[in-house]
Amino acid sequence: GMILEIGLKVFDKICRFIKEYHPEDLGIEFIEVNLSVVQCMQESLAGELMAIMDRYEVNPGFINFEITETAMVNSKKVLLENMSKLIENSANFYLDDYGSGYSNLNYIIGLPLHAVKLDKSIVWAAFDNEKGNIALEFAVKMIKNINMKIVAEGIENKEQFDRMKELGVDFIQGYYFSRPVNSKDFVKFMFEYKDYLLS
Repeated sequence: GMILEIGLKVFDKICRFIKEYHPEDLGIEFIEVNLSVVQCMQESLAGELMAIMDRYEVNPGFINFEITETAMVNSKKVLLENMSKLIENSANFYLDDYGSGYSNLNYIIGLPLHAVKLDKSIVWAAFDNEKGNIALEFAVKMIKNINMKIVAEGIENKEQFDRMKELGVDFIQGYYFSRPVNSKDFVKFMFEYKDYLLS
């Protein structure tokens, strides 16, 4: 049960970071926050997250909450209620790790999602064999055709970056840009690239 307490502490820290550093002034358009399956099963989730955002005066539209397919399997009714409340306040939801599990299209169609994050496994497979390449092309085309944004995870080199750009992927995440860093190093990194990001 500790994941509930940890999840709220992490989100509190994120909102405190936003209030203190104003990442929007550095060219950051949003911050993504993972929600655990257990969190998604709590009827009080939306209210608790909204209370933290209110405390730090964080615009919910600056937050993209990431959920997994498993969250939908375990708590569809509660999850949809929480999503609805947060979306009403301008927050967005991303489906995380698409391609790592069953990748059921019902989740993409049935959930009020803003974007889909392609798991690194489906991205990397495209560079291993032709079947993987076809699967990636199909996934990107299908998601774009239903007017959803796409994030590609696990991008580690220029070849992968160029291929995602060629396919029309909207956002790219991975070691190609930076390995994980703490908040102070992140702000330093963003200051170094501020002019480029804002251009």
